[in-house]
Amino acid sequence: MKTKILRIALSVLISFSLWLYVVTVVTPEAEETYYDIPVSYQNDVLEERGLMIVSNTPTVTVKAKGNRTDLNELNANNITVLVDLASIQTPGTQMLQPKVIYPGNVAVETVSQNPNVLQLKVENRIKKPVPIRLEFQGSVPEGFIADKDNPVMDTTVVEVAGPQSSMDLIDHAIIQVDLSDKTESIVGAFQYVLCDADGEPVDAEMITTNVEEVNLSVKIQAIKEVPLTV
Repeated sequence: MKTKILRIALSVLISFSLWLYVVTVVTPEAEETYYDIPVSYQNDVLEERGLMIVSNTPTVTVKAKGNRTDLNELNANNITVLVDLASIQTPGTQMLQPKVIYPGNVAVETVSQNPNVLQLKVENRIKKPVPIRLEFQGSVPEGFIADKDNPVMDTTVVEVAGPQSSMDLIDHAIIQVDLSDKTESIVGAFQYVLCDADGEPVDAEMITTNVEEVNLSVKIQAIKEVPLTV
């Protein structure tokens, strides 16, 4: 039994040695494919030119050839795919070729990359002030009154910046204030929603603002009936 086990172990060892010899000596070169490598932007001068990319960040699939040892050192995290933005001068669809860069300690070459040319959508980057409106919901209990006509805010305008297609839709910002069952003055920091002219929310994924919250206070007071004597 022991002899049989020994023979099996020896056979496995010989097979592994032969495979290792073939891989490292007979056929040391191979090809490997690396998927979904995110693109990085180089020479990003778009903001100073009043432009911005509105496409989602693309990914590239790279096939590389080289020594197996070097290929085993590579992965989607240490391969860099660069796109040079310096040539973009105007809005529109831009066709740019990405450049693949490998870590300095490996010696491989690119067999193919997909896509070979990237299509980026570029728009004008617009800035504008947007007025803030308050939208009151509910009502205070009987015997109290909310001074909705004289709220105090640290700003009544928010500065927004983003692609022209989104900025054309934005008309105002809304802060919702719930008055339901409130018997004391409301004081706090409130978030706002960017809306179109009809009050519908606008997709703000690519929009930046100068403030995220607005400090607001609304005075709530108790009222009392006093008999009037003439």
